[in-house]
Amino acid sequence: MSTPDFNSLFEQFHDQVPNQQMQREVASVIGQCLEQVKDRLTYWEKTHIASALSSLAWNLRSKNNPTDAWLRLSLANAEKSLIAPSHRSDSYTRKDESIDDLTYEKLKEDLGQLLSEIGQSD
Repeated sequence: MSTPDFNSLFEQFHDQVPNQQMQREVASVIGQCLEQVKDRLTYWEKTHIASALSSLAWNLRSKNNPTDAWLRLSLANAEKSLIAPSHRSDSYTRKDESIDDLTYEKLKEDLGQLLSEIGQSD
């Protein structure tokens, strides 16, 4: 599986009003990242995938002003989930049991829920 072209996605989203297609693309990227880290799902990956999902959810559920900032934050966190262990500091934050308890299946389920919501928006 190839790594998403984050630079291209960030450029594509520049100054665009978020729409369903953009939301689907971000969800797809999160899914690709989740699959790439599936076999090494440590606290780092869990934190950044969960943050990517949360940012996408904020974009989807922001009725008054859905800015591209939430989609950009989602992409940034998805990209961070792919940082190799040798290039990161695992002491960047204190550990939280609720994040440790996240599983691949739970994150995949949350992604599926957001994809379902994207299909219902617009």
